[in-house]
Amino acid sequence: MLFAIFVDSVLDKLSVCKLGCHLRSVCVNSFMYADDLILLAISLCDLQRMINICVTEFDGIGLSINSNKSACIRIGPRHGAEVDLLVIKNALVSWKKELPYLGINILGGKHFQVNFQKTKQKYYRALNSIIGKVGLNSQPLVLLSLIQSCCIPILLYGAEAVNWTNKMSDSIDNAYSNAYMKIFHTFNKGIIKSCQFNFGHLPMMCEIGVRRLNFLTKLTKFKTNVIFQIIDIRTEILGIVKRFNFHESDLSTWSCKMWKYFESILDKAVLRR
Repeated sequence: MLFAIFVDSVLDKLSVCKLGCHLRSVCVNSFMYADDLILLAISLCDLQRMINICVTEFDGIGLSINSNKSACIRIGPRHGAEVDLLVIKNALVSWKKELPYLGINILGGKHFQVNFQKTKQKYYRALNSIIGKVGLNSQPLVLLSLIQSCCIPILLYGAEAVNWTNKMSDSIDNAYSNAYMKIFHTFNKGIIKSCQFNFGHLPMMCEIGVRRLNFLTKLTKFKTNVIFQIIDIRTEILGIVKRFNFHESDLSTWSCKMWKYFESILDKAVLRR
């Protein structure tokens, strides 16, 4: 808290300069969490001027910017065009195709994307470590409990704040299902879903849906104007509600409704057989 107060002048200066990105006349050119600062700009000129402001302000409070840990990334139609390097004092800042921020890997490209490949690699390392030490002959309840405690938090880190495509959620769900394949020695998706249901674990698609809904509902309680300028929270919530066939009156019981949705999927699978 003291550090946030100490560096607050940097964000004040960036806000007053009116450089960088604006949404509906609201300046959203910078975000800071702990000692990680993101600058957003639509032109190189603005971005360099914002960097210069940060250098001056940090020098004024006795802090320095680590140019070796700083990088730039481009998102938009011209993301592949060659551009000049930016400068922090006398040090050059390189352009990257992928940028880690708070445990999430942001990809440069035409649209905003997140790379979950490294997340899945960490998940598999944790999963294989548990199986290697405990063994597949252990009780499934024990193995699944360990996986839920040690592996799922890795797999779903930051899931609440990401807009998920079907391809992304399928990829994460396949990684999660691999644990059930190993434990129950089956590749049958119907059996895997039944095992998840009976052991009290939602599939990743449903788990992500619950987390997203809870996260967005909490955001509606904030009075920060910037959040509502960046995202139409109500529309996001209704989009997820529609996807899982909820009713608008169900907005206070996400988890319970999601379990009923999961049960309906299993019932349809049984009927098709």
